Amino acid sequence: MGLVRASGGTESTVGYYKIHKFLSTSTLIVTHGGKVEALVIGGGGGGPSGNVGGGGGGGGILYDVDLILAPGSYTITVGEGGTGGAAGGYNNGTAGADSSIGTLMVGSGGGIGGKALTAGLDGGGCGGGGGQASAHGHGTQGYAGGVGGAASGGGGGGMGAVGSDGSGNVGGAGGAGVSTYTSFLYDASCGDTAYAGGYWVCGGGGGGGNTAITSAGGKGGGGKGNGYPMTGTEQNGAANTGGGGGCGGYAATHIVGGNGGSGLVLIRYPYPATINNYLHARRDRMNTRPVSMQNILA
Repeated sequence: MGLVRASGGTESTVGYYKIHKFLSTSTLIVTHGGKVEALVIGGGGGGPSGNVGGGGGGGGILYDVDLILAPGSYTITVGEGGTGGAAGGYNNGTAGADSSIGTLMVGSGGGIGGKALTAGLDGGGCGGGGGQASAHGHGTQGYAGGVGGAASGGGGGGMGAVGSDGSGNVGGAGGAGVSTYTSFLYDASCGDTAYAGGYWVCGGGGGGGNTAITSAGGKGGGGKGNGYPMTGTEQNGAANTGGGGGCGGYAATHIVGGNGGSGLVLIRYPYPATINNYLHARRDRMNTRPVSMQNILA
């Protein structure tokens, strides 16, 4: 199989690979088809406004090391994060949107964190956390959210773990995302780098409570969950991580819920120029006749 040649997104070369990074919806044009490695992350779900609500679920992930792209034009959709619930009352937000490579791969958006006394919603990615005294939402590609406590919301589910349940009047932390694809994310300079040892994505948002204690967002861009009186301001999920939005909190009024983080699409494959350099270096080391590119890449 020959080397892929394509254009689109933000292009870079790292090692022997060419990387196409899509942070928003665009087009990939493939002039020479072949096998690529692809990572698709959906947008995170939105958190509710006010306190005692659940966190939004993280977006879902699909990964394929052997995706075949034929020559042609592919719509690369990068899903927006769900919007947080509107200020001025207890309001739900919206679910995260799907990301995709044409119709070949779809990373689903995260579920909605439930407002006070409302269950979290299911998500194609990860489930939303339940509002006060309410059930969690389930995920399809990822984990479920946490259950709401007596006066608190559960954390949104992440791709790596279930969201924590609310406990008494303290909101549950968002479920952790994943750092499984750290080398890929590192090469593309994407993901949540707030934690040592990895580039995390798709963490759940934190639930809110009837206390000033702020609940943590899940590793991977999850927003923090705020309570009453509100002390935090970081309820939004991080952009291009698929992190869920956190509960908004309450100050003099109900604070807007956290927006989910937008999604991401990455594509990479061996790049002709770097492969040629590799082959020349190998030939020189072996001190023998030129190595066939076709054989080495077969």
